[in-house]
Amino acid sequence: MSDEAPGNEPVQPIRTLTYRLTFADALAFEQLPRDLTGFRKFAVILWLALAGVVLGLLPESVAGAEGGLRWWLAGFALLAVQFGLLVAFYNLRMRRRARKRVSSACDVELAEWSDHLHERRGGRDVFVPPETIARVIRTDRHVFVDAPDDVVIIPASAFETENDMAAFAESWEEASLDPMGQIYGAKGGENR
Repeated sequence: MSDEAPGNEPVQPIRTLTYRLTFADALAFEQLPRDLTGFRKFAVILWLALAGVVLGLLPESVAGAEGGLRWWLAGFALLAVQFGLLVAFYNLRMRRRARKRVSSACDVELAEWSDHLHERRGGRDVFVPPETIARVIRTDRHVFVDAPDDVVIIPASAFETENDMAAFAESWEEASLDPMGQIYGAKGGENR
């Protein structure tokens, strides 16, 4: 993945986007809905089930008779506390991950080439070829290019129009599904 032509002559990217990336942009990525699978799902179920274990260990003088109103209220209260702690944990974790992803606001330059994306952020270069893209997510305010090593976060303000943003997301989604195809050219994407 070189930014030079075969004759060692520099070539130009299809386009270059420049924008400011903030903690809020990283938090927007972390807040995307995700499925609970495997161990995480088991851990959440186990954590919430602990409310039932605690309810079973409480003396009758505190929880009331099994099946009574006070018993049900105690069970509901314990479950609410467990759920509240779980939500607080996930929110803290989400914010910590976002802060790690973007520790402070920074300027980003994203060069779009025919066969990869090249992001320059905070003195770091990231190259993202289409075959490494797990998914492309477009929201009203962002495009997220999720590659295993990193996530390229592009705010809507980086694009001239909403249609431009949609076309960018669509072309890279297609490229991730067919990495051997071309982003522009043979697939008819030259009308940009």
